[in-house]
Amino acid sequence: MIVFLAAIVFILAKKYTRLKTIDIDTIKEEKESRVRERILMDRMKRKTESGKKLVRQIVGPSTEKVKGMGSRFFQKLVDLEKKYQKESNAKSQKSDVNISQKVIKLLIEAEENCKKGHSAEAEKQFIEVISLDPKNIRAYSGLGEVYLQQKEYEQALQTFEYLVKLNQKNSHTVTKKDERGNEEQTVDNSEIINENFIQIGEIYTEMGNHNKAFEYFSRALAYTPNDPKTLDLLIQTAMIMQDKINALEYVDRLEKVNPDNQKINEYKKKISEL
Repeated sequence: MIVFLAAIVFILAKKYTRLKTIDIDTIKEEKESRVRERILMDRMKRKTESGKKLVRQIVGPSTEKVKGMGSRFFQKLVDLEKKYQKESNAKSQKSDVNISQKVIKLLIEAEENCKKGHSAEAEKQFIEVISLDPKNIRAYSGLGEVYLQQKEYEQALQTFEYLVKLNQKNSHTVTKKDERGNEEQTVDNSEIINENFIQIGEIYTEMGNHNKAFEYFSRALAYTPNDPKTLDLLIQTAMIMQDKINALEYVDRLEKVNPDNQKINEYKKKISEL
């Protein structure tokens, strides 16, 4: 029976190789560690139910010992993951150059798989990158896109929220000139953070939560105050919410930034009909 159960765990471990965990011990900050752990644990918990079903299909309900298999399944995955991580860490006592080369290779392959719609393989590769480089922004961005492909919106939200925190932490205050030549203080990666907030807002739009979408589009605009794309999203969301005041305000701002925009008259007409 022990050999039989071991074989089952092996099969399940093969099925769940994509759940290679983020190495939470490599980040000192406790908050960051908890966020990354939550992303992983949520993922594993969702897979646990299908895993239990797989166990029942393989072993059947014939004995009481096997009946307890499902309850121990999650812990076995964790133990297997710890073993994997230990072996991985032992093998990783190589030069930073070799690790860097592996990360670049995995990122290229993962992004290519994502483009082709091979989301399961891309997810596994992005998570492997994160296990090697826990603060790799490109990997988190790719992982978020994978979850969008899979329509796993809660997981995508967690990933992009964490990505925002990483980008904010890496930002530096700079002085730039706006379109009119006026100096303004911003951060050097303002466009990236703007895009992160837009991605979160668009997820909420897909989920039908337009109030939250409007909130995140507003946060995006704070980083790029004259961005036509962000203004467009705010106008469209305000109209969906029947919010004429905000819709008109952002149409006025769009007209000042981009007076030749073909949508302005159309927006004004639709807002007057609200």
